[in-house]
Amino acid sequence: MSKPFTDIDGKALEALIERVNEAKENNLALSSEDYQLLLDALLTLATTQTRLANHDVTVHKLRKLLGIEKSSEKLSAVLKKAKASSLKKNKKSKKMMMTVSHPLNPPLLCIH
Repeated sequence: MSKPFTDIDGKALEALIERVNEAKENNLALSSEDYQLLLDALLTLATTQTRLANHDVTVHKLRKLLGIEKSSEKLSAVLKKAKASSLKKNKKSKKMMMTVSHPLNPPLLCIH
């Protein structure tokens, strides 16, 4: 049951609840769109319960996934951080090592 969270509009969900109640009271069937929306809502609930039970998601992450809390980071800022981190790693890996020895002293290791 690893289906990702489905973004369900609050107004659409309220309208679905009204239609389900009306169908129940009047012994009516739902439309295929209503069944799909209901199925999406149930799968989202089941996925949420499973991930919370398995500690796969924090409450903060859950709020973001469910659209309750918007991410404050912009993609450009995240990409800049990733690029800076990558450049920093490359600079570290490009250091050259050179052994300097003198006839009277033991070899020294110099890092440039």
